[in-house]
Amino acid sequence: MIYVYDKKSTLSELQTNGQSRVEAVSCTVFERINSEFYAEISVPVGAEGSVFCTIGAILRIACHRGLQFFRIWSADQDNDKIKIKAWHISYDLSAALVVSASFSAASGQAALTGLLTSATTETRFSGASEIDTANNISVVRGSVLSSLINTKIENCYLNIWGGEIERDNFNFNIKNSLGADHGVRISYKKNLTGFKMTEDASDLATRIYPTCLSSDDTVLPLPEGYIDSAYIDDYAVPYVRTIHFSDIVVGKTVEGVIPYPNAASAYAGMRAKVAALYAAKCDLPILTASIDLVLIGATKEYAEYADLESVSLGDTVVGSYRNI
Repeated sequence: MIYVYDKKSTLSELQTNGQSRVEAVSCTVFERINSEFYAEISVPVGAEGSVFCTIGAILRIACHRGLQFFRIWSADQDNDKIKIKAWHISYDLSAALVVSASFSAASGQAALTGLLTSATTETRFSGASEIDTANNISVVRGSVLSSLINTKIENCYLNIWGGEIERDNFNFNIKNSLGADHGVRISYKKNLTGFKMTEDASDLATRIYPTCLSSDDTVLPLPEGYIDSAYIDDYAVPYVRTIHFSDIVVGKTVEGVIPYPNAASAYAGMRAKVAALYAAKCDLPILTASIDLVLIGATKEYAEYADLESVSLGDTVVGSYRNI
């Protein structure tokens, strides 16, 4: 069931059934770990609720994460139907600007809470983090969402603290791991009915040259120049990336303390950040698998999982494709 709400609906108004039920002919929700979370919906022109399905309107959709809110970002109409793309309500944080915020020696929870409450306009979101590691982050004129999950920028929560995101409407939780191992096994000619895999190495990095700023605002590289991944010899050539950590500045005072009082501490900070990037697997290609399977129950070895009826995002699935 899908319901549509006015684009300016308050939190209390979102607890109702909104303006109307939406009579959709199809609805598919897509989510990738630490990445996209959106819905694609097709609604016949003139169907119940179609008149309210305009840019900015909010939809409530039943999906793999329960009842979730999505905001319509595009609605393309042809002769007889409206094709809608709606992003999860957490993408409202992409328009929430953080003018300037810095957190030193902060736990994952403290940094998450700080970022979610640092925006000039957005106050609806809260979150919890399981990450205990203390680290530093500095954001200047960036959106809350980019500061949290855009791993292509240096000062990103996921690059610094790691973890996997669980988005539940206005709750933005970060866990060590989303899924679990419930004993699901996939075997060719048994429960595997369709298989497709793609490999993407476009963002791969196995040799990183980090830099920061010295006390006189000149670029400061590491004495050793670069840091190699443990997997560098697995590839034909090094995948080189240069990264400038603008939040590491020798002698700069941040919230009453100086996180990097000298060059040695700045070097240590850069090495720690590069280590976190490698721990987040920037040195491994992204593998995307599309699998169709039938859950055939647990094997004798995994009898405790006999009632398993579904596989959730982040769960461990062990497969045997070629070796039956």
